[in-house]
Amino acid sequence: MSNLREKVYKLVEKNTENSEVWHQNNAKKIADHFNCSRNLVSQYLNEYWEKGVFGKIVSRPVLFFKLPQVEINAKTFKSLHAAKVWNSSHSVSPLDAIIGSERSLYQIISQIKAAIQYPPHGLPILITGETGTGKSYLAQVIYKHLQKMKFIAKTAKFVSVNCSEYSNNPELFLSNFFGYVKGAFTGATQNNKGLAEIADGGVLFLDEIHSLSKECQEKLFQFMDTGNFHRLGDNEHWFKSNCRFVFATSENPERKILPTLLRRIPVKVFLPAFNKRSEQEKKELIQFFLKNEQKKIGKKINVTNNLVNFLVHYTFKGNVGDLKNVIQLSCANALIQQVEENELKITLMELPEKVGFKNYNELKNTNNSRFIAVSNLTKNDQKNSIEHIITDLYTIDIKKKPSEKLFDCYQKYFKKRFINISISDSETLNSFFGLKFQQFTRHIEDDYKISVDTFFYKIILYLFDKNNYHYEFKEVDFQKWSDFKNDVNQYLGYEVGLVREFKNEVDLTSNEGEELLFIILFKLMVEEHKSQKRLSLIVAHGANTASSIAQTVNTMVGDYIFDAIDMPLDVTSKEIALRVNNYLNKRKSFTDLLLLVDMGSLEKISSQLEISNNKNFALITNVSTGIALDVANQIKLKIDTASIAQNVKKNQTIEVFFQKSVKKQDMIVCTCESGLGTATKLKQIMVKSFPKNSKIVIDSFDYYSIAKENYISELRKNYNILFIVGTLDPQVKGVTFFSIEDLILGINVKKITNKLAVYFDQKQLETINNNILRNFSLTNLTDQLTILNPTKLLEQVTDAIYILQTKLNLSLKNNTCFGLYIHICCLIERLVMQKGMADEINLSKTSSNEFKNFYKAFKNSFTVVEQYYSVEIPEIEVKYVYDYIKEAC
Repeated sequence: MSNLREKVYKLVEKNTENSEVWHQNNAKKIADHFNCSRNLVSQYLNEYWEKGVFGKIVSRPVLFFKLPQVEINAKTFKSLHAAKVWNSSHSVSPLDAIIGSERSLYQIISQIKAAIQYPPHGLPILITGETGTGKSYLAQVIYKHLQKMKFIAKTAKFVSVNCSEYSNNPELFLSNFFGYVKGAFTGATQNNKGLAEIADGGVLFLDEIHSLSKECQEKLFQFMDTGNFHRLGDNEHWFKSNCRFVFATSENPERKILPTLLRRIPVKVFLPAFNKRSEQEKKELIQFFLKNEQKKIGKKINVTNNLVNFLVHYTFKGNVGDLKNVIQLSCANALIQQVEENELKITLMELPEKVGFKNYNELKNTNNSRFIAVSNLTKNDQKNSIEHIITDLYTIDIKKKPSEKLFDCYQKYFKKRFINISISDSETLNSFFGLKFQQFTRHIEDDYKISVDTFFYKIILYLFDKNNYHYEFKEVDFQKWSDFKNDVNQYLGYEVGLVREFKNEVDLTSNEGEELLFIILFKLMVEEHKSQKRLSLIVAHGANTASSIAQTVNTMVGDYIFDAIDMPLDVTSKEIALRVNNYLNKRKSFTDLLLLVDMGSLEKISSQLEISNNKNFALITNVSTGIALDVANQIKLKIDTASIAQNVKKNQTIEVFFQKSVKKQDMIVCTCESGLGTATKLKQIMVKSFPKNSKIVIDSFDYYSIAKENYISELRKNYNILFIVGTLDPQVKGVTFFSIEDLILGINVKKITNKLAVYFDQKQLETINNNILRNFSLTNLTDQLTILNPTKLLEQVTDAIYILQTKLNLSLKNNTCFGLYIHICCLIERLVMQKGMADEINLSKTSSNEFKNFYKAFKNSFTVVEQYYSVEIPEIEVKYVYDYIKEAC
């Protein structure tokens, strides 16, 4: 039945996209479509309506349509026309549907919308950002937005140009971009339209614009100025194209793009890196990609908390694009293991091997065994909205608390909800809202002699500064909450006027719910709280040292105990005292002060503090998280300030642990891409080459394990890795790699013995040198390395190389042949064993005629080998052999 419910949802969703077929969204027609019970379909339709997913039109028959977004209240309409009008005005545009459009991308989307609407044909837009942040995707969404909002026709084209393809060939760019006429160059047999002409009336997207030569950039901005251009080979006739321009670059545009071109692009937006986006947005992106995989696979996907937390906190070098690839590979890994299962379960174990843990920042303490359905992945994050906070405050109000305690209840609610709030000075001062709000609060402190509570000051910045993008801004329906609004308003006086004064000053637009919340928080911020008799303040050197300790301790004890002041390293004790005195002057009603400082000049400030004799004051030095936690716990127990100071002095002790260093053993690592068995045989050859009494450990390891940073780190705890010998370099930082092919040819053997000079005398080194040359002979090596018959394989590969030389009229040197023998023998073994090969790429479109001839000759020469071992040598491997021979010749 649940499957039918989903089918009903998808059919209504599909029909809603075309308002002309809304009449089909009634229970009878849908039941007939699925050949099922009308009553059951009616039940599902009404369930979706009650949840605010569908809108209901009370006509005959009753019709339903999918709402643009889930609504708090069920939506009912008296007529089809009224429903269509409402739906049109509330439809989410493609730009508004982008994840982060109401948070981290809010300003970006606003700028783009302004650029699009600017008469007569919009303004050019430049999108910058790191690789994988979604520049190309955003360009396509801009195009869809233009179509949906009818700025361009539905038939208008989206023409995408990757300028990096033309970085070394400006003539090719100009001919493709502006078109050419017959006879313009050899091969130009007819007139040809260019991309600029094809994009007429639509969108022209130039990706990696910085790759274009100076000449091409100049031609481009000339075209942007007038819309006119010549086709290549025709300087007499003018052609015209009226298109909208979107550019993108992953480089610094100021350095890579001509100033004359850059000046013609007035709108420049920067897409943030994945790790700069909020946790909620990251989860939404993860959910988006997982939903796409669900559609492809045709199975529901469940993921663990730990996997989600890993993806949220992992540093993806390729940003959102990298995240998408990792999710696809994880789904593929899970699918292989769970082919027969109805649902797919993905854990950390399904992450692809290329994902290492070295860039993993933190793993939150969660119930890691619990699986979450993809559809529920962001449900818990719905609390992060203004609407949710208003709902909580409304719930407090309807409990009929005594009116004089209503705001005390609100104060407790916010202190519990925002225990770990953290807003840095840089975030505040780099924001127009933050800077103006700081100025405004100072103004009212002076004029009204009001003490501002830092905690609520930070909450207002956190919620209402859209530059910080922490919370969603959605319309709150107060129709059913009118009593709540009236209850709150009767306790608000001059705060209402002050908030509206500030909103006018900064041009802050807000709906009714947001304004009420702002006013409530403002009242809490400016009200002098009688309960705050004891102040607890941490002052420490460093950009965020004090803030970090305060936030950590407040979170751990579950209450807002500490305020914090971060001080630069080079300030004087006088300047520090001034900051602390300003803090104290705003809180004149306190009776006790607990001041925790870290070191140096901060210890000398007590004599410079303006604290009257009728107040209790304790100064605790060398503050740490442990000391602050000790103080906080005693404050929670209501222990007096004098006792706290004495208890801290007794409780805090220094523990020292010392471990004597142990000399690590020296190790040579043997590894092979074709498997651990082959690496073990390679180890046996190396062991035979060394003296029997050698103290150097020689061991074999799986190639993919060695390539992982965390595995190497563990190995290095006990061993000093001298060098690695193998078939493929695992790219271990700080460790030299020697390839088997070089050893066969006698290359780098001297370098190996040089690395061993501190372990053996000259005679032993000569013996090792000779042993390596002998033991790594071609026949001996193939005998050790392949699971196939080495004699037969070597014979067949030798014959194939001979045939290839004959076909290409080549005469290769012996050392070149030896290198090819071992490389191709190992290649055949990997193919037979079906080990992971490098991703194949399609070279045929860009390959030269010379390589195409070589490829044909190679495949003919190796026909016997491929048929005998039932393998097919990939084109990318043939290209490697081609390059190897070309370089050798």
